[in-house]
Amino acid sequence: VFAATTSWQTELNLINEKVLSEPEKALLEGQQFQQKYEAIAPYQVLKELQIRLAYARFLLGDGVNAYQQLEQLKLDIPANNIALQASVLHTIANVYAFNGDIAEALNTYYGALALRENAGDPLATSATLNNIAVQLTEANQYRAALDYYQRVLQIGQQQKHAEDIGDAEVGITSVYIR
Repeated sequence: VFAATTSWQTELNLINEKVLSEPEKALLEGQQFQQKYEAIAPYQVLKELQIRLAYARFLLGDGVNAYQQLEQLKLDIPANNIALQASVLHTIANVYAFNGDIAEALNTYYGALALRENAGDPLATSATLNNIAVQLTEANQYRAALDYYQRVLQIGQQQKHAEDIGDAEVGITSVYIR
């Protein structure tokens, strides 16, 4: 079971990495993943995949259907599954941010942040903190953005996660050059 779970997670991570850079490929590989593992994959794995595929569809221009899928996932996922609830909220916030709706993006990110902090997943929490900081920077709320970037940096240092450290450093720099 451990090897299978690792395989699923590895495949999901590869699909997730392609969502932003190659959404068409991510969508195709995600659909293949779903067909391959639908009968045997854990609920959590399949729901994470559905969230990622909805975001890929959004990036490919199918925004209405992607948003409807995300909203339906939000309803379908049990409230006590806070990690998945946070993931779907974070993704919905990404849609708002991509569309330039900073207020809705921030409100939705704050909801995802509360859930992620409650779930105790520091790297997922850091991703949401970073996205909040980006939106605050876009809204010219530089002091608040710096506070969030500092939290991202702290988590990155505590977790020894170079990506978070780099994101925080780039974000802090972007605030100071504005």
